[in-house]
Amino acid sequence: MGKLFKLKSWLTLQETANHLSILFGEPVTETDILRLALDGKLKLSAVFVGGAWASFCKPVDDADIRYKEVPTLDGVGVLKIPIGGQITYAANGQTLQSQEEVFSLDSDEPYDLVMMGGEHDDIEFQYWQSAGGPRIETTNMHGTWVSQGQKVFQLKGKLPGKNHKPTSFYPLGGLPKDVAIVVTPSALLALEKSIGDGVVKEEKPLTTRERDTLLKLVIGMAVDGYGHDPAAAKSNVPKEVADILANLGMSVSDDTVRKYLKQAADTVLPAKPRQS
Repeated sequence: MGKLFKLKSWLTLQETANHLSILFGEPVTETDILRLALDGKLKLSAVFVGGAWASFCKPVDDADIRYKEVPTLDGVGVLKIPIGGQITYAANGQTLQSQEEVFSLDSDEPYDLVMMGGEHDDIEFQYWQSAGGPRIETTNMHGTWVSQGQKVFQLKGKLPGKNHKPTSFYPLGGLPKDVAIVVTPSALLALEKSIGDGVVKEEKPLTTRERDTLLKLVIGMAVDGYGHDPAAAKSNVPKEVADILANLGMSVSDDTVRKYLKQAADTVLPAKPRQS
């Protein structure tokens, strides 16, 4: 990852796509970024440019939750409503309770999308809109959640008070319209680490100077030092030479070393009698 990326608090989807295109060696689009997020392989974040209201979700034990009973609209049964705020069961097994206090989230910091409510539905809608599939916009009745570190927040909408009544809030069914979907450098690094050796980095062609240096090293180590016989069917020498070159800061594959070993032998051995 470039130095500039590491200095940024977040990257746009296009910047992320450009970076992954270089990393993978093939074109990556914003649509691909959204798909990676829906598949749980890349964490997306949100920057609330126009601000956002939210309440903190406190981890609780199921045994400590208290309920009050209210009659149903038809008067036949009763509903159990948790005292103290809405209960949500997170994908990681946590039980969360939304607190009553509502506050404003920072407008210039990224908040991670938890992807368990309206935020997931919005990303899915954006994905299908970009991919040319079904574009059905939905409202999640349970709510929308974001996180920062270990803290989880439920987004809230604001209802203006009437007749001198205090302002009231309700769970948002999706992300605000003026939100910016971004990717943090840490999320990008996590993706790179998760794919690990799956990313194939092409070996760069050697310059003339590097080739000459490599030949000299190979001749000295393999022909004189190792007594390598290029005609041998099996030999560990190419790998051993490649490991030594890697320690010298030169990344070369075993096959490349094997090729230059043969060239070195063809060049040097005719002028130097073989030892019996």
